[in-house]
Amino acid sequence: MRFEKYQSLGNDFILVEGKAPDSRAIQSMCDRKFGIGADGVLVVGAGRSEIFNADGSPGGFSGNGARIIAKYLAAKENSKKVSFVMGRNAVTATIMDPFGVDSSVETLMEVPCNKITTCSTDGLDGFEVDVGNPHRIFFVNELKSPTQSFSAVTNRFPAANAHFVKFTDGFYEMRSFERGVGATMACSSGVCALMQLLVGIKKINFDEPVRVSMPGGEVDAMIKGGVCIRLVAEATRVFSGECDLF
Repeated sequence: MRFEKYQSLGNDFILVEGKAPDSRAIQSMCDRKFGIGADGVLVVGAGRSEIFNADGSPGGFSGNGARIIAKYLAAKENSKKVSFVMGRNAVTATIMDPFGVDSSVETLMEVPCNKITTCSTDGLDGFEVDVGNPHRIFFVNELKSPTQSFSAVTNRFPAANAHFVKFTDGFYEMRSFERGVGATMACSSGVCALMQLLVGIKKINFDEPVRVSMPGGEVDAMIKGGVCIRLVAEATRVFSGECDLF
């Protein structure tokens, strides 16, 4: 089967069209030693797309994945603007520079917040936020050595993405540990969850721009009109090839 390899903010995916591979094939494809290597697999269908984590489990939704699918579809359709559905979320995307000098993509996504509740583990108080996939967000004063805290949180909440967030100098820094994957360079669905949380706890207002910095780069974010979340960040094609793993 033919595949494309893309990345957005260091969050890398294998993209295929048509029928989704089974979980064992996805694990083999994502293996960084014996396979292609990726954080997950994106399956592009007719108007609707799916995401699977590196362990083969369904991902539900991915902000970085949506950006990558948009870049792929725009190139395939020779269009600056595309629309599709990913999981339960409708996405409209615009390629900021169709000539390819700037790799930024603007996505407008319907990302309703299904719930916000408090949670606590090992002395860390945080929030549980569901935006089509589950997230645990913890505000911290220091991000230098999150590994031990990540381990504690993910052992307690193995079915959710865990994020540590620090506010500094007018923007938010975030470190993420994603279910079925592990530590990743960026998680834009986590940014969506963070935005809904910041509005919910009255730290920001609707239509207020926010910058979120992650190890893989920065995302400019805004909640427009209550439900639609605007994200702007880069996405690039890395390579393509043929896969014989399934």
